[in-house]
Amino acid sequence: LAEATQLAPERPELHIKLSEAWYLLGDGFLRYNSRYGPMRKAFRAATQAGENAISAQNPAFRDALCRRKSPAELAKVLRKEDALAIYTWVAALGRLGLSENVVTVLQHDRLFQALGMVLSKLDPTLYFSAAKRFMGAYYSRAPFPGGRLAEAERLLSEAITEEPRFFGNRTL
Repeated sequence: LAEATQLAPERPELHIKLSEAWYLLGDGFLRYNSRYGPMRKAFRAATQAGENAISAQNPAFRDALCRRKSPAELAKVLRKEDALAIYTWVAALGRLGLSENVVTVLQHDRLFQALGMVLSKLDPTLYFSAAKRFMGAYYSRAPFPGGRLAEAERLLSEAITEEPRFFGNRTL
């Protein structure tokens, strides 16, 4: 897959599959390894592939990213057809942050908020209620002053109600 993305960098579906493959490797196979280095490497690669997927299909996003626009500005240029790539990017970035430390997570707080919000608007049912699952998990793990557990519980409950057969909504 990595070689395929180099041969055809304009094909976002290849970047998405590569991001999913790296994510699965990090989360499913390396996660319980006593050494975090390989897992972080997998999540970094998944994050980069997700970002590349959006960039390949959305020149406005690529331009905003290169110009270091704010997360809110990035969110404005995203389209419905970017939804799956957005999810692969933000899910991998979230896992990377959790595997590193809370500072990494908090450094990306505005990005997580913006992308979670835009994803819920662009395609709320994508990947078994991914936006609600992602934001629910985020709110349950990130250390916000005063906590955000009630919001996390609401979002995760909604994801379970919408997609009760998807085991991932129940196992965060």
